[in-house]
Amino acid sequence: MKRLLMRLVACALALTMICGAVPAASAAGLDTYDVYLETEGGVCSDLMVFAHKFGNGYYLLEPLPTPTMEGYVFEGWYTDQVGGKEVTQWYNFTEDTTLYAHWHVDTSKKTTEATAEPAAETPAEPQKITTQDKVIAWTVAGVTVLTASVIVVLTSTSK
Repeated sequence: MKRLLMRLVACALALTMICGAVPAASAAGLDTYDVYLETEGGVCSDLMVFAHKFGNGYYLLEPLPTPTMEGYVFEGWYTDQVGGKEVTQWYNFTEDTTLYAHWHVDTSKKTTEATAEPAAETPAEPQKITTQDKVIAWTVAGVTVLTASVIVVLTSTSK
């Protein structure tokens, strides 16, 4: 009985040590590497992804996100801000890494700048609306203004 109790205690201790070691190994980052994404002025849905252990390497489980920036075309993710190696989902990460977005100016959108001053609009000449040689209204630029001497008579046609 005493021997059985000693074996149970030894198994419990071994199990406790194994269970305690597994989370510590995961917390140390042995199963993943952090991949930070520097958009270099762009906007991106994710700023960090994880490379997971798969076989003999560490790879992304899905393609890297595609950032956007007004007036620029995204070229890809690279290991350096200038130059560097292009990185895709199939890149084998060997440590925590920062990737940098590379961009070029979007020349497909033609922008034109006005170089001449817009022509000054000449004001429209007022037009008289007369009846029996009396001015009853003025029309300027599509707006009609009645004079005070006009009397408007409304008649109803309903019964």
